[in-house]
Amino acid sequence: MTSGPAEIHTYDTDIFYVLSGSATFVTGGTAVEETTIGPGEAHAKSITGGTEHHLATGDVIIIPKGIPHQFTQVDGPFTYFVVKVKE
Repeated sequence: MTSGPAEIHTYDTDIFYVLSGSATFVTGGTAVEETTIGPGEAHAKSITGGTEHHLATGDVIIIPKGIPHQFTQVDGPFTYFVVKVKE
């Protein structure tokens, strides 16, 4: 997996569970160059002023709806699953 665009979900809370590997994940802050990609979904080039989280095997992180989030660095193979809770 490689780093990708920042995401912002209007209606969904994301719950990530890391199965293996490690990565740097940024949440919060301000989305830079945000564009709408579908109903209630946006991508952005990056995030400024967010909080970095170093995720590793067994970690869980919850991202409430409306909060920008982005993988900024992925260290080798990285697997996770995400549960989306629609509100």
